[in-house]
Amino acid sequence: MDIFAFVEFLSRRRTVFIFLFFLLWLVLLDLLWLLPTQKSVRSSASELSMQVAENASSDISTSLEAVLAKVQDAALDMQAEPDRSKMIIDRLLQRNPSFTHAAVVEHYGSEMVSSHLHAGQDDMRDYSKLSGLYLALAGSSSFGDVTRDEDGRPTSVVTVPIVRASGIHSVLAVDVNLERFTEIVGLPKTDTWRVYITDHAGLEILDPDSSRAAGGHNLLNRPIVQKVAVDGQAVDGLATEDSYADDRGVRMFAVGIPIPIANWGLFVERPQSEALREATVVTWLAVAIFILGLFAIIVALWSYWHQAVLNDRLSAQGIDLLEKNTRLQELDKIKSEFISVAAHQLRTPLSAIKWTLGILIDEQSQNLTPQQRSLLMKGFESNERMLKLINEMLVVTRIESGKIRLAFAPIHIEDLIESTVLDFASQAHVRKIALTFDPPKERLPFISADSEQIRNVIQNLIENSAQYTLEGGSIRLSASATDHMVKVNVTDTGIGIPQRQQSSIFNKFFRADNAARQQTDGSGLGLFIAKSIVEKHGGRLTFESEEGKGTTFTFTIPVSTNPART
Repeated sequence: MDIFAFVEFLSRRRTVFIFLFFLLWLVLLDLLWLLPTQKSVRSSASELSMQVAENASSDISTSLEAVLAKVQDAALDMQAEPDRSKMIIDRLLQRNPSFTHAAVVEHYGSEMVSSHLHAGQDDMRDYSKLSGLYLALAGSSSFGDVTRDEDGRPTSVVTVPIVRASGIHSVLAVDVNLERFTEIVGLPKTDTWRVYITDHAGLEILDPDSSRAAGGHNLLNRPIVQKVAVDGQAVDGLATEDSYADDRGVRMFAVGIPIPIANWGLFVERPQSEALREATVVTWLAVAIFILGLFAIIVALWSYWHQAVLNDRLSAQGIDLLEKNTRLQELDKIKSEFISVAAHQLRTPLSAIKWTLGILIDEQSQNLTPQQRSLLMKGFESNERMLKLINEMLVVTRIESGKIRLAFAPIHIEDLIESTVLDFASQAHVRKIALTFDPPKERLPFISADSEQIRNVIQNLIENSAQYTLEGGSIRLSASATDHMVKVNVTDTGIGIPQRQQSSIFNKFFRADNAARQQTDGSGLGLFIAKSIVEKHGGRLTFESEEGKGTTFTFTIPVSTNPART
């Protein structure tokens, strides 16, 4: 065949419409799987980083509480033995290498007793501008602002009130070298992960990289530092503004958590390319699925074009009017068959993907991380949903082309309902939905029906109800006989159908607005298939619904007039 003729065929308006229709469905199905999966990857990365942050924050807080407790114990000793204040201070510094200076300070900020053994008047410090002094005089112990000593080491002054019988007599002020905290809390230092701490002004005070911490970098220009260190929020790193480029220009995925005891903020960061590596894999998998689907569509169009070429040639050979009319009917038939061909072509690569994912899950389960296994399972489930859609499209094609075949036999419909409900019991339990069947008190008459097709009707109605019923809701089935008909009701407590859209509920691919907002999976074909099957049995499928309260679907099947001969 001439490739140029095929290209010309593709440029026709009708062909372009068909191609775009299936391409749109392919893109939609791809995105329905890709976007939630990428969101899950980001959430997993956030949970892992937050766990590291919470562990480090706990270690830091425990160490700070231990420091504060030691200073408070010393203040209590001075309260009990005021004459031994100098000895208590010296002992406090000897036992705690991270304490570099201590003094008893009177109300106006002057040192009364100092850790300097021979402190003269010139050696005495002035604490009058120290915010922690006034907090201590008000009865509160606190960590002061972080400053740098002569050697550039981060230091904070811990202030604790010394109480006497008359009230707060003075304040014990202790300089704490924060540089030692990096070793005390064991902050991780790796090639990719980094944990650092800032004070409430965004100044970097603790970092595994001692050279960085010594520099006292101000990181307040980072939005995440503003949220955590200044505003006291916990940040999970999922917001766009939480990521930033580090000093090397590498984009970082970061989380943060406040340390209230010292008014600090703790941050955990790692390269975004590493944290979201699984998202890249998922994206490439989605691209592969799209390419395979596109190939299948082109193959289907190629097959359709072959048939169209034959039709054109037959028309050109002088077929009479009757033959032309017959051919037009055949072309209508080909339109339906084209959908069937396209669906078959799509099902082949999707089945191959399902088989591949199944092998990866089964044979590589021991080598997969929980995150990887979760991603593969989500891909497997999304693939199954795509295959379900393809199968529904094939059923619709057979219905519209009249190729569906029914194997009529006498059956008791209550037995069929009971077994179908039993099949859905586990799914309903997982979704926390009460699924029940109220059997009739007496045996219903036989109906003449294809049991598998009627089972499909019941399944579609149960699945439709379960899809739009929230946790804690219920689905109730019942059956009765009246006017030579057997009637089946499926009643749910779901979201209901808007009044203005009820006339379209049985249309192909239709989904109500409130159903679309639920973001549930659904093709909009189940109710169309159910209605078509019921009508081919000589029955009717109707419904009653109120938005926000629920829906009742009812279908009828004629009673068998002669079950013994049916």
